[in-house]
Amino acid sequence: MSSFETQPHPWIRFFAKSVDLLLAATLLWALGILGCYLEVINLEVALAITVFFNSPLTVLFDTILLPYWGTTPGRRVFGYAVREADASFLSARSALRRSLNSWIRGLGCGIPVVSLISQYLAYRELVTDGVAAWDMESDVLRFRVQHKRVSGARYAVAAFIYFFVNFVAILEFGAAAIVDKNVRDAKLAGKVVVPPAIAEFDDSAPRENASDPSKAKWDPFAMAIDNPAGNSKEKTK
Repeated sequence: MSSFETQPHPWIRFFAKSVDLLLAATLLWALGILGCYLEVINLEVALAITVFFNSPLTVLFDTILLPYWGTTPGRRVFGYAVREADASFLSARSALRRSLNSWIRGLGCGIPVVSLISQYLAYRELVTDGVAAWDMESDVLRFRVQHKRVSGARYAVAAFIYFFVNFVAILEFGAAAIVDKNVRDAKLAGKVVVPPAIAEFDDSAPRENASDPSKAKWDPFAMAIDNPAGNSKEKTK
């Protein structure tokens, strides 16, 4: 544990959380592509699921990973971990409670404008007090965030992973759009609608009640076209 320090690094936390959020979005987009391919949902629904469930999914990440690993993929990349005040691993209940507080007070429940305000206030509090609000309980330090010394190489690797995950998310969005378009085109191709005006004079178009002459509609114009000779004889008589 000597390689860790407790000095706050707001931007390290921000980028680490961003990586976790991007990983959650990547997973949700992958499920969205599968849903579009199986024609269970469309692109709009997949986008809505990603937007609304992206940040809550990181709460699940924390609850599962912190008790057993002490960190998450984003935190691991940037070299910091979350522990109890006595340096032990968090329990699942403690991880869930801390992550929910972080989601509400730090991310503003993922609501766009509220999230920006919440992140700014959390940044000011961390810089001023040296500890985040969700790491305190009743003015007592409940959780301890420990950072490894961040070198230039770690910053470079972290930046590469951050932009790579962004790139993968963009590719997934394009793939979901293509799959959704192909599904819609296939549905449209399978439903060829023949306008009534064309179907009336098109022998190749299916006609209603064609197999039952008693239910066929009488059309004097069609009779005149089909039997012009008969009509001329009736006129001469």
